[in-house]
Amino acid sequence: MITTLSPYDAHTPNRTMSELMDHGKPLSDAQVFEYQLYGVSENDLRSAVAEHPVLQYIASLSSLESRKKSVSVLQRIIRALEPDVVRTDGAKPNIFTYPWQHVTAADFRLMLNSLSVQAFELSPDGVKEKVFKPASQATKQLMKSIFKQIIGAYTDMKLMSEHEYYAVSRIKVKSVSQPPRGQYIPAEVQKEVTRYASLSRTRRGMRDAAIFGLLLYAGLRRSEIGLVKYADLDFVNRQLSVLGKGNKRVDIPLFDEAWLPLKAYLDAWAPQDDSAYLFTVINKNDTFRDSPLLGAGVRYILGELCSGAGIAPIAPHDLRRTFCTDMIKRFDVQTAQLFMRHENSDTTQRYNMEKEEQKRIARDKLSVLN
Repeated sequence: MITTLSPYDAHTPNRTMSELMDHGKPLSDAQVFEYQLYGVSENDLRSAVAEHPVLQYIASLSSLESRKKSVSVLQRIIRALEPDVVRTDGAKPNIFTYPWQHVTAADFRLMLNSLSVQAFELSPDGVKEKVFKPASQATKQLMKSIFKQIIGAYTDMKLMSEHEYYAVSRIKVKSVSQPPRGQYIPAEVQKEVTRYASLSRTRRGMRDAAIFGLLLYAGLRRSEIGLVKYADLDFVNRQLSVLGKGNKRVDIPLFDEAWLPLKAYLDAWAPQDDSAYLFTVINKNDTFRDSPLLGAGVRYILGELCSGAGIAPIAPHDLRRTFCTDMIKRFDVQTAQLFMRHENSDTTQRYNMEKEEQKRIARDKLSVLN
């Protein structure tokens, strides 16, 4: 069934929302340019006003990565909730024109329970086939979290009742039985990439070696790399202050494997002031740009390092899984939890790939015997 919406009203016209859109302040060209960086099209931004709850929510987020991710998740929620909703002017609803104030907790719960993701698997004949699998608990939890904050923004602006906000808060995200994700990076692969990364003395090469060290030997997330500033370093105690999930800042000690390539990079290319980002985009002529690296840039750098070392591509988060596994083996779960900055040890245990590594070793031994 296709539901028809007037340009800014949903099933039952909401005069308060209409008034907001009719009398709100249009975005300036500078604001439109800024929000395009987060993955919102210019046409969509021209349909919004500065006071829009969705825009207020995006503006409240602290980093470029979190804003881009939130926009992407909101667009995905729209597609999953009501893919057949159209407006009377023929345009598909965007994150600003979608009638969020009319989505009930029951609607959202039903969408979460049936949510699936597209994946590709090899058939017995070796052909890559498209399959659909239930979305992971983490994916559903992320969608619920962002949706709840959007509903909260509407509630704060008196555009909908608090009842639905509290109803969404009570939604329980069911766990999905799935095989362990990711892989443990074997020691020989770690050494090969580390060796290759250490060969270059260019600004780009030394930057990439420092990034690889922080990913593998300090467990940083790829989204955290670009946020590191010179002022976050404690040279006396060899610590790094990391701004992670939930805008929580934690000081973590750095082992030699992470500290030495970072120190070499800083000694050669010291920033001009404390507020400077350590890891920025570098031009082909080896000169810095002011813009910090994004997660996609970190993934690209890791792919280039793997290619240069002659090994298969590695996902950035697999380096974090490997770091966690090694910390548990060297110390214990509690110590690994502190370095991983997890709120509970169950999350840390899910990163432990030791059993997967044991399976790989056994498989390799059988291959040699055969």
